[in-house]
Amino acid sequence: MSAFLIATKFAHDELGLSISEEASEIIHDLASAVVAKQTQSLQSEIDLLKDKIEALEKNQIKTCLICMENCAEYMWSSCMFFSSRPVAHVSVCQKCCLRISDGPYIERRCPICRATDGHWVRVDARA
Repeated sequence: MSAFLIATKFAHDELGLSISEEASEIIHDLASAVVAKQTQSLQSEIDLLKDKIEALEKNQIKTCLICMENCAEYMWSSCMFFSSRPVAHVSVCQKCCLRISDGPYIERRCPICRATDGHWVRVDARA
């Protein structure tokens, strides 16, 4: 249905008016401007919320993936080179880090990507 027909139907049904094609175009242009303004406003709100989410995720303290109780503060050094892009899997607490280090050699690896031939590195818990 064309904009003219929609505006004409609305004017007739809701307002009891009969309008010309020129008036219909003005109504359509005005409605388009209002929609564009609202869309721009909503997009600005979405962008602000995305920034807030990113900031919260950046400052979120990660939990140990093994015990799920303590703060994760150690990463496995070789997982940065294991994938096609640089990564840092801050994944375990000190207690679990020691438990894995003291355990069987075959278990000494990143709990996320399973990278081997590395060692635990302590990092900032908010990294």
